[in-house]
Amino acid sequence: MILALAGGAFFMAMGFVVMAAASGQFPVSASGPRVPAAILWLTGTVFFAAGFGMFMFRFLPRLAAASALIALCAFIAIFNWIAFGPGERHFTRTTSTTSGAVSSAKKAPASELEGRLVFGIAAGLLDLMIIAGVYHALRHRGRRHTPDGRPPP
Repeated sequence: MILALAGGAFFMAMGFVVMAAASGQFPVSASGPRVPAAILWLTGTVFFAAGFGMFMFRFLPRLAAASALIALCAFIAIFNWIAFGPGERHFTRTTSTTSGAVSSAKKAPASELEGRLVFGIAAGLLDLMIIAGVYHALRHRGRRHTPDGRPPP
Protein backbone atom coordinates (compact mmCIF):
# COMPACT_ATOMS: atom_id res chain seq x y z
CA MET A 1 0.00 0.00 0.00
CA ILE A 2 2.85 2.39 0.79
CA LEU A 3 4.37 1.76 -2.63
CA ALA A 4 1.05 2.57 -4.29
CA LEU A 5 0.77 5.81 -2.33
CA ALA A 6 4.38 6.79 -3.07
CA GLY A 7 4.10 5.81 -6.73
CA GLY A 8 0.81 7.65 -7.07
CA ALA A 9 2.27 10.77 -5.49
CA PHE A 10 5.30 10.56 -7.79
CA PHE A 11 3.15 10.26 -10.95
CA MET A 12 0.88 13.09 -9.81
CA ALA A 13 3.94 15.28 -9.24
CA MET A 14 5.26 14.44 -12.73
CA GLY A 15 1.85 15.37 -14.13
CA PHE A 16 2.04 18.72 -12.35
CA VAL A 17 5.51 19.33 -13.80
CA VAL A 18 4.28 18.69 -17.34
CA MET A 19 1.21 20.86 -16.77
CA ALA A 20 3.41 23.63 -15.37
CA ALA A 21 5.55 23.43 -18.50
CA ALA A 22 2.41 23.58 -20.66
CA SER A 23 1.21 26.72 -18.88
CA GLY A 24 4.61 28.41 -19.12
CA GLN A 25 5.32 28.21 -15.38
CA PHE A 26 8.25 25.84 -15.82
CA PRO A 27 11.20 26.50 -18.14
CA VAL A 28 11.35 24.28 -21.22
CA SER A 29 14.24 23.88 -23.65
CA ALA A 30 13.58 25.71 -26.91
CA SER A 31 15.54 23.09 -28.86
CA GLY A 32 13.03 20.32 -28.06
CA PRO A 33 10.20 19.16 -30.30
CA ARG A 34 7.39 21.63 -30.99
CA VAL A 35 4.24 20.29 -29.37
CA PRO A 36 0.99 22.21 -28.92
CA ALA A 37 0.14 23.17 -25.34
CA ALA A 38 -3.02 21.04 -25.51
CA ILE A 39 -0.93 17.91 -26.10
CA LEU A 40 1.33 18.81 -23.18
CA TRP A 41 -1.79 19.22 -21.02
CA LEU A 42 -3.01 15.79 -22.16
CA THR A 43 0.39 14.31 -21.30
CA GLY A 44 0.24 15.88 -17.84
CA THR A 45 -3.29 14.56 -17.46
CA VAL A 46 -2.14 11.02 -18.26
CA PHE A 47 0.49 11.13 -15.51
CA PHE A 48 -1.65 12.97 -12.96
CA ALA A 49 -4.79 10.86 -13.46
CA ALA A 50 -2.81 7.59 -13.39
CA GLY A 51 -1.06 8.67 -10.21
CA PHE A 52 -4.32 9.80 -8.64
CA GLY A 53 -5.87 6.44 -9.49
CA MET A 54 -2.95 4.59 -7.90
CA PHE A 55 -3.15 6.85 -4.85
CA MET A 56 -6.92 6.43 -4.35
CA PHE A 57 -7.34 2.77 -5.30
CA ARG A 58 -7.39 1.46 -1.72
CA PHE A 59 -9.69 4.19 -0.43
CA LEU A 60 -12.12 5.03 -3.23
CA PRO A 61 -11.94 2.36 -5.95
CA ARG A 62 -14.72 3.89 -8.08
CA LEU A 63 -12.95 7.24 -8.15
CA ALA A 64 -9.71 5.42 -8.99
CA ALA A 65 -11.47 3.65 -11.88
CA ALA A 66 -12.80 6.95 -13.21
CA SER A 67 -9.30 8.39 -12.93
CA ALA A 68 -7.90 5.44 -14.88
CA LEU A 69 -10.48 6.02 -17.61
CA ILE A 70 -9.47 9.69 -17.82
CA ALA A 71 -5.78 8.70 -18.09
CA LEU A 72 -6.59 6.14 -20.79
CA CYS A 73 -8.69 8.57 -22.83
CA ALA A 74 -5.99 11.25 -22.62
CA PHE A 75 -3.38 8.70 -23.72
CA ILE A 76 -5.51 7.64 -26.68
CA ALA A 77 -6.12 11.29 -27.62
CA ILE A 78 -2.34 11.77 -27.85
CA PHE A 79 -2.08 8.76 -30.19
CA ASN A 80 -4.88 10.21 -32.33
CA TRP A 81 -3.10 13.58 -32.52
CA ILE A 82 0.18 11.95 -33.56
CA ALA A 83 -1.60 9.95 -36.25
CA PHE A 84 -4.15 12.44 -37.56
CA GLY A 85 -3.25 15.88 -36.19
CA PRO A 86 -1.88 18.74 -38.26
CA GLY A 87 1.80 19.45 -38.65
CA GLU A 88 4.93 17.62 -39.62
CA ARG A 89 6.07 14.53 -37.71
CA HIS A 90 9.53 12.98 -37.45
CA PHE A 91 9.78 9.26 -36.74
CA THR A 92 12.70 6.89 -36.29
CA ARG A 93 12.86 3.16 -36.87
CA THR A 94 15.08 0.96 -34.71
CA THR A 95 16.10 -2.46 -35.94
CA SER A 96 18.02 -4.88 -33.79
CA THR A 97 19.80 -8.08 -34.68
CA THR A 98 21.07 -10.72 -32.33
CA SER A 99 23.51 -13.44 -33.19
CA GLY A 100 24.64 -15.57 -30.29
CA ALA A 101 26.10 -13.27 -27.66
CA VAL A 102 26.41 -10.30 -30.01
CA SER A 103 23.57 -7.89 -30.60
CA SER A 104 23.36 -4.60 -32.41
CA ALA A 105 20.72 -1.94 -32.91
CA LYS A 106 20.48 0.49 -35.78
CA LYS A 107 18.39 3.66 -35.84
CA ALA A 108 17.24 5.19 -39.10
CA PRO A 109 14.68 7.83 -39.98
CA ALA A 110 11.24 6.55 -40.96
CA SER A 111 8.89 8.30 -43.34
CA GLU A 112 6.10 10.44 -41.95
CA LEU A 113 3.53 8.27 -43.70
CA GLU A 114 4.93 5.11 -42.11
CA GLY A 115 4.94 6.66 -38.63
CA ARG A 116 1.44 8.08 -38.96
CA LEU A 117 0.20 4.75 -40.29
CA VAL A 118 1.58 2.85 -37.30
CA PHE A 119 0.15 5.35 -34.82
CA GLY A 120 -3.11 5.50 -36.80
CA ILE A 121 -3.62 1.74 -36.60
CA ALA A 122 -2.87 1.75 -32.86
CA ALA A 123 -5.14 4.78 -32.31
CA GLY A 124 -7.95 3.18 -34.31
CA LEU A 125 -7.75 -0.05 -32.32
CA LEU A 126 -7.68 1.85 -29.03
CA ASP A 127 -10.64 3.98 -30.17
CA LEU A 128 -12.59 0.81 -31.01
CA MET A 129 -11.79 -0.63 -27.58
CA ILE A 130 -13.12 2.50 -25.85
CA ILE A 131 -16.26 2.52 -28.00
CA ALA A 132 -16.87 -1.19 -27.32
CA GLY A 133 -16.35 -0.65 -23.58
CA VAL A 134 -18.77 2.28 -23.47
CA TYR A 135 -21.32 0.32 -25.52
CA HIS A 136 -20.99 -2.68 -23.21
CA ALA A 137 -21.28 -0.51 -20.08
CA LEU A 138 -24.37 1.30 -21.38
CA ARG A 139 -26.00 -1.92 -22.55
CA HIS A 140 -25.54 -3.64 -19.19
CA ARG A 141 -26.16 -0.59 -17.03
CA GLY A 142 -28.62 -1.17 -14.25
CA ARG A 143 -28.79 -4.93 -14.70
CA ARG A 144 -28.32 -6.86 -11.51
CA HIS A 145 -26.48 -10.15 -11.47
CA THR A 146 -26.21 -12.97 -9.00
CA PRO A 147 -22.77 -13.63 -7.44
CA ASP A 148 -22.05 -16.29 -10.09
CA GLY A 149 -22.58 -13.72 -12.89
CA ARG A 150 -26.01 -14.86 -14.15
CA PRO A 151 -29.00 -12.50 -14.34
CA PRO A 152 -31.60 -13.01 -11.62
CA PRO A 153 -34.73 -15.07 -12.42
